[in-house]
Amino acid sequence: MSPAISYLDEESYPFPVWSFLYAIVLGVACVASVAATWTLRKYSKLVSSCVCSAMLHFFIWKSIYTLFRIAVVSAVIHQYLCKTSTWFILDEDHDVGGFRFIGREVGTGSSPGLCEPPYYVKICLFIGDASLISGAYWMLILVVELLRLVVRRLRCWCPKGSTYAGR
Repeated sequence: MSPAISYLDEESYPFPVWSFLYAIVLGVACVASVAATWTLRKYSKLVSSCVCSAMLHFFIWKSIYTLFRIAVVSAVIHQYLCKTSTWFILDEDHDVGGFRFIGREVGTGSSPGLCEPPYYVKICLFIGDASLISGAYWMLILVVELLRLVVRRLRCWCPKGSTYAGR
C-alpha cells in the first residue's frame, strides 16, 4: 500500500465548498425525486396511464441516481476532511467535477503515486450513471407518449377541412 499523498495546502484551500454545495443540491433533488415517486405511486392506483407509469419509473431512477451521486460526493468530501488521500488529488481544481475515477491511468502523468479509487466509489459511480441512462430512457418514453396524446387531442379539435385533420 502506498503512503497517503496530500496536495492540500490548508491556507489556500481548507474546505471543499463546491463539493459540499453540490451534495446539498443533490440532497434536495433526492428528496424531491423521492416525494414525486411516492406521490405518483400513491395515485397510480387511481389513474392508470402509460404517462403516469413512465413518470413513476423516471422519478424512481432519478432518486437512485441522486442517492448514489451523493455517496460519491460524500466520499470525496471525506477525503478532504481527512486531509490525505491515496486516490484523489486534494486541491481547488478537483473540488467538484475535476475528477475522473474510471478509465484513468494511475501513477503516471500529472498524478504520480495515486492509487485506484476504492471499489465502493466505483460501484456507486457505476450504479448512479446506469440509473441516469435508465432515467433518460424513461424520459424518452414519456415524451413519445405525451406526443401521442397531443396528436390524438389535435385530431378531435381540428375541423374536417383543415390541413391538420388528415394527419
